[in-house]
Amino acid sequence: AGLDPATQTSLSAVTIALAEPVRLDCRVKPGNDSFRESVRSGRVAESGRILPWAGRLDTARALGARMDLDLKGKVALITGPAKGMGAAVSRAFAAEGCRLLLLGRDLDAIGPVEAEIKAAGGTVAVAHCDVTVSEDCEAAVAQAQSLFGAVDILVNVAGGTGPIGKTGAQTTTEEFRDIIDVNMTGCFNMIRAAAPAMMAHRSGKIVNVGGTFGMRGRA
Repeated sequence: AGLDPATQTSLSAVTIALAEPVRLDCRVKPGNDSFRESVRSGRVAESGRILPWAGRLDTARALGARMDLDLKGKVALITGPAKGMGAAVSRAFAAEGCRLLLLGRDLDAIGPVEAEIKAAGGTVAVAHCDVTVSEDCEAAVAQAQSLFGAVDILVNVAGGTGPIGKTGAQTTTEEFRDIIDVNMTGCFNMIRAAAPAMMAHRSGKIVNVGGTFGMRGRA
């Protein structure tokens, strides 16, 4: 299946499907300088072959992009899946064959993403979870274990930008505390809840997604 633009920018790997299917593992491995150079120069090297590549993920999409990240059957918890990057990440993990538990405060908002994944043959469930409430996070992990038997992956996408249109000087202490609670405490709560399950299996991956809004001054 093709990747939408949001999914393309959310992922760190792409496999280009050629006329005769050839798997190109484009995952950057630590210390693999030759691979990084191949990517920077617009080429992808694998098994001694150098194949032309425009260096842009939308080109890969035009050729018909496929991926295989060896995630089939893994259980992924994703926060903030209703829209934007969270929805794109959810679709991408579903396309990789993961079993998903999508977590959020507004289940109606998550509904369209859930329905889309199910229609495509994916395995997905949703659960109410306010990441600022530690008990909600613990209950979500317990539900994933009950439904799927494990927690392999946690992707913390849920976040917020705070009051739009206000400068830092205009932002109240309560509004600032809300930003911290969702963007930072929420990640901590989910990690704290999921880590024991991963440690018990001696395996797990945690991805914390941050936006660029926090890099801009608003004084």
